[in-house]
Amino acid sequence: MKNEVSLLRKSIIRLAISVVLFFQLNHTSAQGSTENIDLTAPWLNAELYSAEEMDASMVQLSTVKKKWDLNRINSQELSALGFFTEQQVDDFFTYKKVMGAFKDPLELQAIPGWNIELVRKVVGNFKVEFIPMTERFNEGLLIDQSTLVCRLRGLQNKNLTPKEWVGSGEGLQVIYQYKSPFMQAGVNIEKDPGEKLFNKRLSVGVDFLSAHITIHPKGLIRSVFIGDYTVNFGQGLIHWQSFGLRKAPVVGLLKKTGPSIRPYRSVGEFNFHRGIALSGIKKNQAFNFFISSRMLSVNVGLSAISHEVGVTSFNTNGYHRTWNELQKRNNFHQWTTGFRYAFQAKKFTAGINSVAYLFSLPLVVTNKPYDLFSINSNKWLNSSIDFSFYWRSCHFFSEQAFDLKGSYAGLMGGLVSLSKQVEIGMIGRALSAKFQGLYSNAFTESSRPGNENGFFFVVNTRLMPALQLHFFMDTYQFPWLRFTINRPSQGREWLLQLVYEPSKTAHYSIVFRSEIKDQNMTASTAPGPIKLVSGFEKSVFRVQWQKKFTDLSTLTVRTEAVSTTNPGGGPAHGFLSFLDWRFKWPKTGFFCQFRYQYFDTDSYESTVYAFTPQIGSNFQLSQFTGKGENILLFVENELIRGFTGRLGINYENQKGDRASTISFSLQIAVKLHYLGQLKNYKTI
Repeated sequence: MKNEVSLLRKSIIRLAISVVLFFQLNHTSAQGSTENIDLTAPWLNAELYSAEEMDASMVQLSTVKKKWDLNRINSQELSALGFFTEQQVDDFFTYKKVMGAFKDPLELQAIPGWNIELVRKVVGNFKVEFIPMTERFNEGLLIDQSTLVCRLRGLQNKNLTPKEWVGSGEGLQVIYQYKSPFMQAGVNIEKDPGEKLFNKRLSVGVDFLSAHITIHPKGLIRSVFIGDYTVNFGQGLIHWQSFGLRKAPVVGLLKKTGPSIRPYRSVGEFNFHRGIALSGIKKNQAFNFFISSRMLSVNVGLSAISHEVGVTSFNTNGYHRTWNELQKRNNFHQWTTGFRYAFQAKKFTAGINSVAYLFSLPLVVTNKPYDLFSINSNKWLNSSIDFSFYWRSCHFFSEQAFDLKGSYAGLMGGLVSLSKQVEIGMIGRALSAKFQGLYSNAFTESSRPGNENGFFFVVNTRLMPALQLHFFMDTYQFPWLRFTINRPSQGREWLLQLVYEPSKTAHYSIVFRSEIKDQNMTASTAPGPIKLVSGFEKSVFRVQWQKKFTDLSTLTVRTEAVSTTNPGGGPAHGFLSFLDWRFKWPKTGFFCQFRYQYFDTDSYESTVYAFTPQIGSNFQLSQFTGKGENILLFVENELIRGFTGRLGINYENQKGDRASTISFSLQIAVKLHYLGQLKNYKTI
């Protein structure tokens, strides 16, 4: 009991010190623009996402700095930015059709349905350009973006490199992207730490090579994709390969939106397709079709039902560092094909989706009880229908899906604007324990849809001009056993967030999140052949302050405390705090980002999660256990016109048996279109 009181007192003292620091740092005020939502936003529940889910879209979310021309952007590009509902996208193009071309980005304020807060948030992403007709005639030959990026990362302490690795401890990425108004192309090459840079045993000579070409012809076919691409259908019940938030206290983010097919620009080695895809539009109808042929790395075992040889699990991390991993590389072939047909009638949209698979080896069921309903076949099929419609200030959407065996999964949601100050959203889901999908990623508690019933409710309200309140509540149950849970289980979660913005440059937020869900008790607390299941409670308190002093300097301070209670295992506490400073020296081209981070956790149950910056303006999902500190420093400079260099240094001091480590990363980016003739377009 004394130890518990001591731990609680320690956490309270840490929080008090951090809160004092939090308010002392805010001693000035200035005017500026509201920053866009990013992956360091305080409302983002980082612990809900695995590395494979950040795969394709992490780069897209964190590196989008391009300004879009208001008079050239299309509906898919506008939706893909992630700021707008479908109604707001429709309002944008309705306004443009009635009023003509935009003259200035500030004209966005005049669009019905776009409030001033939204315009402030997004206006920095847009521009208006005037291109002379003589150059517009040859616009297809002009390069909008052609960039070559080389990234190198490594570990200074060579003693930590495992002996069984076949390659060096450095990681290497080479990324080339080309874009013109009528064509896009890209090539990605990657070597993970521990892999060989060149391997004669591989057909392509490198561990991972991805390429894509996208052509935008005129007429019925709007896009032709050749090479690697991602496919997103409906609300993700049967297929969604891009990044998707599962829980967030933001009403507008509940519904998944974006293009059905898009080129693959990441270096993740699993969550994409390889082949040919088409997208077309005719009046109020749209269709998408794809066919893919891929080699994957899998683990092979015996079926618990038929005792035949088959696939027990996929290798989703893409690592081929040891001889054992190399022997399993590309030992499985997968054919995939699918289509989506959609039509729109005024404020109603509906679509039909289907995805079929054919495997070189059957997927088999293991002897684990939770694996009873897994796919046990060399082929699979998922189909669904989805629809959405508007009624006054309400927007409703739904997807109803079935798999090859007729198992059902359904999802229905609604977004309602009660007034300018109050918005609510809700999603109900009912997914059979037998439902199975391979590339599913819907709004669920589990990482993959299936074996779940639940209801999610969120409300956003503006209590006063500078103060917002966000709240969500989620209740769910699992009708069948799950991994590490030996019985049907249930759980609930709620979050309360206060956001205070006294000026355009200052941002305060306080978040409290509480969760309780069933979990197996540990062997030490419940010995015996059958592990007992009990309620596991977790509470998270987070406070964050961000200050934009000038257009060149921004400071962020975050403090987070985690408290868990597991009957029989005792309480556990976790603490994390970081200071993040970004500064750009005027007229020199130098940009600097510095982060100091401290963490202290009692056990794995009290692990604290956070997105940490990486080289190239990316983010990495990191978990922090034990006690230690991190110091990150990133320096960027445009060496000469068209060439940008970035250097990153990460020092990690882990208390205990683990030694301190220093890792580095280096990126050289060459903007090839800058090396050509300089073209200056006048701004209207």
